[in-house]
Amino acid sequence: MSTLRLIGFFCGLIVLLITFYRLRFPAEKRTNIWLLIGFAVILMLVSLFPGVVNLPADLISLGDQKGGRLITLLLISSALLWFFILYERGKNDARYFQFDQWARNTTVKEFLESYPKDFEEGTIFILIPAYNEAENLEQVLPKIPRRINEKPVNRLIIDDGSTDATCRVAQKQDAMVAVQRSNRGGGAALKVGYEIIKKISPAVVVTMDADGQHAPEAIQSLVEPILENEADFIIGSRIIGTHEIDSSLRFYGVRVFSKMINILLGTHITDCSSGFRAFNKTILDDCLLLEEQYHTAELIIEAAKKGYRIEERPIHIAKRLSGKSKKGKDFKYALFFFRTILKSWFR
Repeated sequence: MSTLRLIGFFCGLIVLLITFYRLRFPAEKRTNIWLLIGFAVILMLVSLFPGVVNLPADLISLGDQKGGRLITLLLISSALLWFFILYERGKNDARYFQFDQWARNTTVKEFLESYPKDFEEGTIFILIPAYNEAENLEQVLPKIPRRINEKPVNRLIIDDGSTDATCRVAQKQDAMVAVQRSNRGGGAALKVGYEIIKKISPAVVVTMDADGQHAPEAIQSLVEPILENEADFIIGSRIIGTHEIDSSLRFYGVRVFSKMINILLGTHITDCSSGFRAFNKTILDDCLLLEEQYHTAELIIEAAKKGYRIEERPIHIAKRLSGKSKKGKDFKYALFFFRTILKSWFR
């Protein structure tokens, strides 16, 4: 028996002994134990009887090649490894989805218990996710109009696990606050706001940032086309408007990704990364929204796939009033944004 076969046999034997030891603990998942036992037995059998690999090696034309059986085993092992990686990832995604739903429902329930449930119909709801934005909210909230076209405006801050005075500042400014117990990302915070919106009947929903980049004075220009039934979804675009460039790479990335979405979905947008937008509540009822961070493109793609009328209005994007951006580095942000576009388009 060759040295490699001896090593394989004893490795299988060690794994087998470990699995027997783990069987002493009743909390151990038996599925994992049986997988390890199967792996150990196969490894020992292949080490003792290498001829069992001849058939699969012949099937992929490696039987007559030098080292063909070893290459065949490596290919089979790699395929099985990828299968189990994807299997475990699927289970983790399912567990995370359950946790996400529980956390969101808990926050929504606490909010509805804290505020009156008889919200006035036909109002305009401003959703502002905020993570440690107390200093900026002190300047942003007073500038938001309290009425637009004779319709009352409600301001809803989703405190995304802030450790500063974000919640107190919002309440002091007479804004409603939904509090998440941990920081889970802007997309997760907005999904809390969306769940609250689904339980009431606003005329228009507006999303904007808490850092002062979005001018509250522009809200009316985003809302009016929806109130007048000229569009279902209005995106505030810095490309057809103006902006203070914070990152030229990110700015050109917005152009590239917007063109990509236009090609995939036949839209005519210029700013797919804008978080300053207004839309009908029915969009939230129809669209599947899953993203925790890179969520701006997801809503556009979902709305376009459902046939909603999407238009843009020029806005000005300023630099943050204070503090640091919560967005990732340019390359990482671009990579995950690209992934979000593809995931949202394929599903």
